[in-house]
Amino acid sequence: MNSPRSPFIPVHPFAGFPPGTHARRILAVNSRQLAVSATSGALAGFETIIDTRSPAEFAADHIPGAISCPVLDDEERARVGTIYKQVSPFDASKLGAALVARNIALHLENSFGEKPKAWKPLVYCWRGGKRSGAMAHVLREVGWEARTLEGGYKAYRRYVVSSLAALPVTPWITLNLSL
Repeated sequence: MNSPRSPFIPVHPFAGFPPGTHARRILAVNSRQLAVSATSGALAGFETIIDTRSPAEFAADHIPGAISCPVLDDEERARVGTIYKQVSPFDASKLGAALVARNIALHLENSFGEKPKAWKPLVYCWRGGKRSGAMAHVLREVGWEARTLEGGYKAYRRYVVSSLAALPVTPWITLNLSL
């Protein structure tokens, strides 16, 4: 039997900047995509934003304020990807699941062990799929209200780029001060 789809939250690209800096956004709060309006400070409902991508992916770019809790390190991610392409997706999934479970356990012990029951993390990976889903699943099983970012960092980045493109263009004036 299929398990119910995990809840997700699309996040505004300017979250974490001073309130009122940017317009309102829509948050989808559950699998039925119940929409509610919120200001740019709406991420205040999440105590932590967790990036589950590899350290190299996090170093290249991440959501402002996010912490890195990779479920696969760079070498593990490359190894799983190679097995996926050269051997089989099934064999890659077996290895990946073992590595992800081990790494999530380490994060539970080292990073999240002191978090209170009311802790509400937002979890994301590249596309909002297996890596963030695995972390969020375990965090929800513990009893925390973990949410995943719909579409992952890829959707977040696409939204940032489109939001920047929609900003009004301010003309630049060049002054010649060598008079």
